[in-house]
Amino acid sequence: MYWLFDMLCLWATFFAFGYHMPLELLAIGYVIAYSVGTLAPTPGGLGAIEGLLVALYVGFNVPSAIAVAVVLTYRVINFWLPIPPGLIAYLTVR
Repeated sequence: MYWLFDMLCLWATFFAFGYHMPLELLAIGYVIAYSVGTLAPTPGGLGAIEGLLVALYVGFNVPSAIAVAVVLTYRVINFWLPIPPGLIAYLTVR
């Protein structure tokens, strides 16, 4: 279920930028980027996943400006946004 809702978050980010992304292409790009991103030496595939997502979606005829904006916004929501509440929870429990 996590992956499904994560893909829906990516789809909603495309929608927020006014671009209709077919779910098939969204899923293909997501699966490829996260599969290869797990091999990256950085935490959470940082850098590798963003680069792959942008490259794949531009290859799927998404305008490059939209692809970059969507992927970076999505990764802020997906990767960076949970860190402050996690830090607060850690400090509270500790």
